[in-house]
Amino acid sequence: MDQEVFIIYADILLLINFVLDFLCLFISGRLLSKSFRAFRILAASLFGAAYTLVNYALYPLAWYFLLPLHLAAACLICLIAFKVNSLKDTLKTVAVFIFTSALLGGLLNAVYGISGRFADGVYTEIGAAGLLIISVLSTLIAISYSLLCKKRAVIKSMRADIYINGEPVKVNLLVDSGNMATEPFTSLPVIIISSVIMPPPLDNPAIESSPIPLRLIPIKTGAGNGLLFGFIPKKVVLRPFFQKERVVEAAVAIDTKTPGFATYDGLLPYSLTV
Repeated sequence: MDQEVFIIYADILLLINFVLDFLCLFISGRLLSKSFRAFRILAASLFGAAYTLVNYALYPLAWYFLLPLHLAAACLICLIAFKVNSLKDTLKTVAVFIFTSALLGGLLNAVYGISGRFADGVYTEIGAAGLLIISVLSTLIAISYSLLCKKRAVIKSMRADIYINGEPVKVNLLVDSGNMATEPFTSLPVIIISSVIMPPPLDNPAIESSPIPLRLIPIKTGAGNGLLFGFIPKKVVLRPFFQKERVVEAAVAIDTKTPGFATYDGLLPYSLTV
């Protein structure tokens, strides 16, 4: 009895899944306001694409054997892509990634079903132009979904460019509603930056060696009150995701005692985000 043979082109399969994993991770990271690096997203997407081949190799296994493997792979993909702070954070990240993947994958399958023919659950016909249109439409819908969720969610982080002497210091800031510090002479809200992100010699600020005028800025924290060296930057540009960038007036305080703020470079007053 003749058996039907399906040919799977591994290079095309890897490319499609790499792109889809990258989009899903990117959207998930933005929905969760995650701080991430491009090379980590690329590495996670490559791992996800490679796992697709493993999935096909294990295809004869029953679903109840495959499901734990798929969940473990999703967890590993998220751990490669993002920094997580706790088990709860990990579970939330994996859940959002799986939901986003299901949304994007479901859209692809739906349009596939409308535009081509299926035989025993296997897609048989679609042109290159059709595949491109499907990918673009699915991506636009997925991004629209992320925008909708983003508007409903409280802003947790924001990228910013802090201009000192014409050159910007690019930072990813955690929005802190408890940061109500102001610069005493100008009453400007204060952005607190970890010294590790600052260029020398501002990574160890001192009045005698600083290339810009420094001032003392009083800061109140849960550990008590203190003074930090700070300055008035030439310009601060906030870059909200999917929103127009805007210039704000703010002072900057350099924190030399805190090595980092979770996975962020500093604290942004909530008043600057509204």
